[in-house]
Amino acid sequence: MAVTNFKASHATIKFSTSAVTFDTSTNLDDETYATTVVAAKNITITRPKREVEQVALLGTSTITIGAGNPRTGIFQNAFMDEKNASNAKFSGTLVLTGDEVFEALATGSGTAIAGTNASTRYSYGDSTATTGARPTVGAIMITLHNNATDSSGEVFSCVFSNVYVNFGDLKVTGSDGHFEIDVEGECLPEGYADECQD
Repeated sequence: MAVTNFKASHATIKFSTSAVTFDTSTNLDDETYATTVVAAKNITITRPKREVEQVALLGTSTITIGAGNPRTGIFQNAFMDEKNASNAKFSGTLVLTGDEVFEALATGSGTAIAGTNASTRYSYGDSTATTGARPTVGAIMITLHNNATDSSGEVFSCVFSNVYVNFGDLKVTGSDGHFEIDVEGECLPEGYADECQD
């Protein structure tokens, strides 16, 4: 039996700094995202997780084999306490190219600098609404698509909506290598969704 898999070349990352309006008639990867990211690698997606904890109670109960019970025995009374779902997270590495990638999501739109070479200056921690405050209504979409057409391949997509993005360390890969920068983001569990093509 052939097993379908995805390779790095099948991945696409896109994002929007404004809110994306989702609906049940449009796939996640067909929604409108303004920017495509191509200089990324080592992407890790952490889905929301609902931890559980056993709460031990006084006494014991006899359990009889049957529906929901795989064996007969006497067990201490207990129940499972299900915790709130954790945040959805992603992390990865960007190749530093000199052009903006996630800056608009991590730091805001920046300030135009009219020097010898026009530039955009970004700052961190600024709450200026027009240039410095990082948006919290944006969305990042990661999709894996192993064929040219939806009908002949497999598709897995996930989205992080109302995502908070941060940059990590900026480092060189070696004395003759390129520079890389770590990036991470997270959103509340209700801002995350993933879908698999049927």
